[in-house]
Amino acid sequence: MTRPSTLLDCDGLILAGGKGQRAGGNDKGLLSWRGQPLAQHIQSTFAKTCERVLISCNRNAAQYQRMTPFVFPDAWGEFAGPLAGIYSAQPHMSKEWLLISPCDTPLLTPEYALRMFAGRRDNLISIAWDGERLQYLHCLLPASSFEDILRYLQSDGRSVKRWLDSRPLQRIDFSDRPEMFYNINTLDELAHLDSSQGQ
Repeated sequence: MTRPSTLLDCDGLILAGGKGQRAGGNDKGLLSWRGQPLAQHIQSTFAKTCERVLISCNRNAAQYQRMTPFVFPDAWGEFAGPLAGIYSAQPHMSKEWLLISPCDTPLLTPEYALRMFAGRRDNLISIAWDGERLQYLHCLLPASSFEDILRYLQSDGRSVKRWLDSRPLQRIDFSDRPEMFYNINTLDELAHLDSSQGQ
């Protein structure tokens, strides 16, 4: 696919609200790779395709605001999980679709947004499939999903996977581009990212 001449009718959300426990307690979105924070790589990618780039974070807001003015904490209690971060994006959205990525997948390209948006259908949630597994934090949600997310959170649900598994979904095939979803969980994985991808 080629880059669209205009931005897609969606906003992009970067999830950067975790504690980074497997990364030594570091804020993963601000860990540096190739001279930029991990979240900046996602922001640069989303800025090419999405109307707005939103960032959900629970610390270091000033640093994230250098990437986009649309920065906010969880509205459901700090560190309540990625689904709370997704729900917190609703007041900041300008479009009817929200494209999501965690902050720790810096190999994403604009192809992610283009393919996800082109494959959308009705009000179904779309989720990326890498050929082996569903990528639960790489999904495209219609705005109509937020009422259901609220009910799930109010029932003490927190798991994105369990919530998505309870909803009608469609898979968007990325089996030819699984490397885009390589995610960084530890400092060692970050240090070896280039070599692990054969770069």
